[in-house]
Amino acid sequence: MIGNPNPKLVYGINIRLNYKGFDAALLFNGVNGVDLFNGVKPYKLFPFVSDANVTTDALNDSYFGSNGLTSQPRMGISNPDGTFTYDPNGNYTKVNSYFVENGSYLKLKNLQIGYSFGGNFLERIKVKGARVFVMANNLFTITKYSGLDPEVGSGFSHQALSGYVGGAVGVTTRGLDGVSQYPQNRIYSAGIDLNF
Repeated sequence: MIGNPNPKLVYGINIRLNYKGFDAALLFNGVNGVDLFNGVKPYKLFPFVSDANVTTDALNDSYFGSNGLTSQPRMGISNPDGTFTYDPNGNYTKVNSYFVENGSYLKLKNLQIGYSFGGNFLERIKVKGARVFVMANNLFTITKYSGLDPEVGSGFSHQALSGYVGGAVGVTTRGLDGVSQYPQNRIYSAGIDLNF
């Protein structure tokens, strides 16, 4: 067992503010003390897993050629005959603690700002009240997690990386950030509330 996918603390903060005709509502949520298995990390760092592009971390942060010792596992070794053996120790293709990261986060889940109108004009057109608002969902996340989104449910992935994530969803895949999970969308919207 490496890591614990069950958070020690799950919390939320709901803030409502009013000033004259203006109002604001903020909803924060987060978890603390949770470990996540970053199943996306090999695709970012190890260029030989598939035919996909990778980040520059693959060459700059890993022992590759002559750049010396680094904080990342070795990607491969040069053979005497000039060939290169990729991942001979299974650093990137086997389950190990290198992929387990702190998944704690604080997220601004919802933000809504509005203004309520009143007065004679509204009364003349038979409207009791009117309010305009703008809203944003998933505005920002504060975390040290290097994956796409620390707010993961039960992971699902295919067998591409030697099957270490598995092909099922459920209790046994909790805390796995698999390659088939997408980060939550950031959504902006606006609207008008009318009260007749």
